[in-house]
Amino acid sequence: MRPQQIDSIEVPIGNCTLKRTESGAELILGNGKSFSITIPESCILDRLCKSPGDVVVKDELILEAWGSAEIIGPNSLPVAITNLRKVLEIDNIKILNVPKKGYRIQIPKQNTDVKNKDKDSLIDEPSNVQVDALVTHTVESCRCEKRKFFLSIFMIFVCVYILFFWWLSWVNLECKELKTGQICHIEGDNPPSLLTKNKTGNYFYSTRSGLIELNNEEKAND
Repeated sequence: MRPQQIDSIEVPIGNCTLKRTESGAELILGNGKSFSITIPESCILDRLCKSPGDVVVKDELILEAWGSAEIIGPNSLPVAITNLRKVLEIDNIKILNVPKKGYRIQIPKQNTDVKNKDKDSLIDEPSNVQVDALVTHTVESCRCEKRKFFLSIFMIFVCVYILFFWWLSWVNLECKELKTGQICHIEGDNPPSLLTKNKTGNYFYSTRSGLIELNNEEKAND
């Protein structure tokens, strides 16, 4: 016989919860709705949940729920199973009949893994603060790279300008010996031969300033 004292239990079944006290039993679905069930029905469901996926023979379920097959009718177990199915199928939990053997409960994996998936998503998905920080860091990196690029271009132009100016300012002097003295001029800026004819002394010639005679001090400095 089933003991008169019924233990209080709280059993998770997928998204559902089976609760039983001395005053009665109920099934709480994942959406929060509660359905009252009988004490024998709670005993049957509790026994099936102890062996999820395995077949539990009918006689064992009867003994668990009523204590003896002699005190119940032939349809008591099928009726209890039907009542449980009506509630459990709302959360896609099924009690399957195995012909000539008994029953087994089928709990979808997706229902039992929801909490784990939620935890994994919280771990895997970065927070908004982390995403904002990553975006800000990426933008700042791009700006820094652009600054480096433009600074490099600017330095190249400066170097080219300095080299070009140095090349333009580079002057080669050529000096031509006279009978007495010499005349110097910038390379390529040759003085006319008429200006140097019969000249004595030291001279410097340029197209802009003409022929300039150098005195002794300038000659000494040269």
